[in-house]
Amino acid sequence: MKFKHCLYLLLTLATVLVPAALRSQDQGNPLVPKFAQGGESESIAADIFDTIVYLPVKIAGRGPYSFVLDTGNDGPPILNEKLARALRIPLGNKLAIGGAGAKKVDVYLIAGIDVALPGLEFNAAPAATMPLDLMDPHWGKRKDGMIGGTVFANVVTDIDYAGKTVRFRDPKTFSPPGAEPVPIEVYGQPFVTAKVYLHGAAQPVEAFMMVDTGVRITTFNSPFSRRHGLPAQSPKCLATMTGYGVGGESWGVVGRVRAIEIGGVRIENPVVDFSTDKGGALASDRFAGIIGSDILHRFRVIFDYPGKRMFLEKNAGFDRPFEYDMIGLRLVTAGDKMDAIRIFHVAEKTPARAAGLLAGDEIKAIDGRQAAEFNWETLRAYFQRPGKEVRLEIEHGGKKLTVTLTLQRLV
Repeated sequence: MKFKHCLYLLLTLATVLVPAALRSQDQGNPLVPKFAQGGESESIAADIFDTIVYLPVKIAGRGPYSFVLDTGNDGPPILNEKLARALRIPLGNKLAIGGAGAKKVDVYLIAGIDVALPGLEFNAAPAATMPLDLMDPHWGKRKDGMIGGTVFANVVTDIDYAGKTVRFRDPKTFSPPGAEPVPIEVYGQPFVTAKVYLHGAAQPVEAFMMVDTGVRITTFNSPFSRRHGLPAQSPKCLATMTGYGVGGESWGVVGRVRAIEIGGVRIENPVVDFSTDKGGALASDRFAGIIGSDILHRFRVIFDYPGKRMFLEKNAGFDRPFEYDMIGLRLVTAGDKMDAIRIFHVAEKTPARAAGLLAGDEIKAIDGRQAAEFNWETLRAYFQRPGKEVRLEIEHGGKKLTVTLTLQRLV
């Protein structure tokens, strides 16, 4: 399956669909990079949080601000609307857009701003705004913006997840690494043709998949999942809320496939999301799904959009087993420091449901430690220890209670 035209802008599992009106107003034109020296940027220290890459970006000479490096965004740099207004950036035409959920939000176009990373600049870059802060409670971290396809179009993007660095290079002077290249098709976002091996089936299924650094969990779109009966071929499954974007919630069945092959690399027994969305990006039949950062962070990943290729070099974390939540909770953060932890959703047939936990409960302490001592990453890891007992101190409606539950592998 191939796109003949890129009709939409997809942003993370925000997974937001933005009509191509951005491109119709020059918002989607590739940007011309200006390297400070030597045809490459500095080695940029990346803040990699929960496998998502955040980079320091200056806007109109101010900052740096924390931007997500998002290959799932096929368009211009996106600023959080509140940041754009605080910087008094003139906002242009307004568009109402929808996404993974049912809600619509306003997007404002920006005629041109200077965007700079260490050793790399893009002058007078068309951009846009979105209310990205709506997603922050579900990501456990604030974001000021996202850089996407118009930035990546004329550079080579080298992401070293293990080394926590990113470097942008001039394609004209780029020397490929020793790894075998994986062909990609670029429609604003990079796509690969992967082989998906299912449990109980000898032959793989071919899948045309987006490679998205802004999505945590590898996901199969709902039409592809239904057509191939994917949930039924997973040894264990968990129906739950799987994402949240500016358009609202995404739902799916989390399970496993036997393996995914990308080029010459085989990823064994990954946890994946079989989307059940009926609208939005994950209900699209234009592509099979998304290769997310749960797979990508096990590599040094190099995207060469101009050369239509990608390189994957395994790092020390490649063979680490894939795990998923073992308690049954979808959590959000709250407060100025984002250190209050609340329950947003409780999945059925899980330890959390059996313990009587409810949406709206606030977790005050975990095994005697204040909840604020955990961040999003450490808490997720803490709830992925099969067989361990966990004691939670909960507050709901002014009442306090303590529950003890045993973590179990749900998928």
